[in-house]
Amino acid sequence: MQKIRSFLAKPVFYGVFVFGMLICSPILLMPSKLVSSAFRWWTRMVLFLTRVFGGVKLAVTGREHLPPESYLVASKHQSAWETLGFSVVFKDPVFVLKRELTRIPLFGLYLRALEMISIDRSKGTRSLREMLRETKDRAAKGRPIVIFPEGTRCPPGVPTEYKQGIYQIYRALNLPCVPVALNTGLFWPGRGKPGYPGTIRVSILEPIPPGLEREDFMERLQDVIEKESARLIELSAKENPALPSLPRNTGATVPA
Repeated sequence: MQKIRSFLAKPVFYGVFVFGMLICSPILLMPSKLVSSAFRWWTRMVLFLTRVFGGVKLAVTGREHLPPESYLVASKHQSAWETLGFSVVFKDPVFVLKRELTRIPLFGLYLRALEMISIDRSKGTRSLREMLRETKDRAAKGRPIVIFPEGTRCPPGVPTEYKQGIYQIYRALNLPCVPVALNTGLFWPGRGKPGYPGTIRVSILEPIPPGLEREDFMERLQDVIEKESARLIELSAKENPALPSLPRNTGATVPA
């Protein structure tokens, strides 16, 4: 039964999600807030069905740490789950993502309708200026800005380098930064690999106040995210012995 649920989780999630995008496509003509509400509602339905058929649950802790106004979210990035599931973790989030995602048929239209911020990495400093301008615009509307400091998905337990882009946004916005740790890669691994039944845990940590210098900010961000992510991995291993073993080093490196 566990193997069956492992193979069902992803097909159910993506199958129902794509079906929902198709039948809800008329909302693309509506204002961004309505599109966001519909997207959030549909994602909740997809997560419910994934729990029923795939055995993948969701547990979020630390919502009391979220500031009442605009804020920056710096999250661990282990799987594609975050790009969809975070719409039910945070209210009307804006993702900073690579431009290639906006070219995916239909899904890209939703990203544009939701006013996500896409980056064309080939443009260098010009892309950075555009990104900062757009993040300021979205933050002024009261929306949380979500960025993945690692820049790409990284398997659980593998040390990675945090990119400097997160500090550029942190300094430009002058807003509190909310670190987020998670264990999604355990139950939602990379392309072509089946997941495992269990509990996806998202841990929202205490905000880092604005105004820190680069070195202090990057070290503090890395420390709290990596330590909490390691704790979540250990907790999941105890809860589900069937999970594959992971590298012991769960730290990350910060560029000098």
